[in-house]
Amino acid sequence: MSQVLYDALDTGIKGKLYDAVYKKVLSNKQVLSYIMKVYVPKFKDVPIKDIPKYIEDGNDNDNIEGLNIEDNNVFGSKIQYDVLFKVKDPNNDSVIHINVEA
Repeated sequence: MSQVLYDALDTGIKGKLYDAVYKKVLSNKQVLSYIMKVYVPKFKDVPIKDIPKYIEDGNDNDNIEGLNIEDNNVFGSKIQYDVLFKVKDPNNDSVIHINVEA
């Protein structure tokens, strides 16, 4: 487990700060790989160790940078995501946007 992930889990904080910790954990590519393996059908046959290379164009960071988490495209409303990122489809060159909520 990466040190950043361990530190996020080992903070011992309570209350509102849990949300920030969950977002940090869910921004880790190792954690996202397991989530994608189970919940994104296109990745069910991709080995777990290979999934991170599809996340955010395969950059070498342990954590994602993510996309803008605020969406104002619907007039009069604002949508805020916990974690929003893009992955390359393992079967072609298309891009998939994935929203993960804690």
